[in-house]
Amino acid sequence: MKSVRYIMATDWHDHWDKLPGGLAVYTTSMLVPPMATQLFKDGTTATFLLFSKGSRRPLKAWSGKVKEISHEPGMERIAFRVKLSREVRFPRKYARLPDGWYVEEPEAPAASSGFW
Repeated sequence: MKSVRYIMATDWHDHWDKLPGGLAVYTTSMLVPPMATQLFKDGTTATFLLFSKGSRRPLKAWSGKVKEISHEPGMERIAFRVKLSREVRFPRKYARLPDGWYVEEPEAPAASSGFW
């Protein structure tokens, strides 16, 4: 599997940087295709986005990792731990993202034209 990055978006009050013990819970309905349970991998790098409720104004963003993902097949609940590294500038390209758990694959390098 290629190296991927998760994008985790929510407008839930006091989220990401104030989670007790870093523990968060999403439901499978928050997985936005092509994100799927088959792509769960502990230690995956993530960008965590917090929006204001109602107006969906981008508030804060952090880089970090998702760890200890716990999901039993057939169950709706997905528990995981959030390990924040640092606050980052809110990425413009995510400014209108609805709540959810997204996956972003790295961009493929541009094909060489054969010229220097």
